[in-house]
Amino acid sequence: MLLISVTTKLLHDNVRLRFIDMTTSRQRSYLLHVNRLVIYLVSLIGLLWDVNIAYIVALTLWIWLPQCLQLELAVIKSLKQHVLSIERRSH
Repeated sequence: MLLISVTTKLLHDNVRLRFIDMTTSRQRSYLLHVNRLVIYLVSLIGLLWDVNIAYIVALTLWIWLPQCLQLELAVIKSLKQHVLSIERRSH
């Protein structure tokens, strides 16, 4: 049980460090691909199940994609600052 706990903590710390160290351009590229995937999946749901609201959501995300990216990057920046301030206090 202790081995699982230690392994989980190390994996969590590694993922968190990679998240913090990511450059803004890399984050923007990653978020763009994720947002495109969301738009595609929502459109596919609308197509397969004939759900009109899915089309509306997909089109709205597509139209507001630049603003969504800016908002997501601002949230990530805020989270980074929060995590770094917590880490500074703990050391």
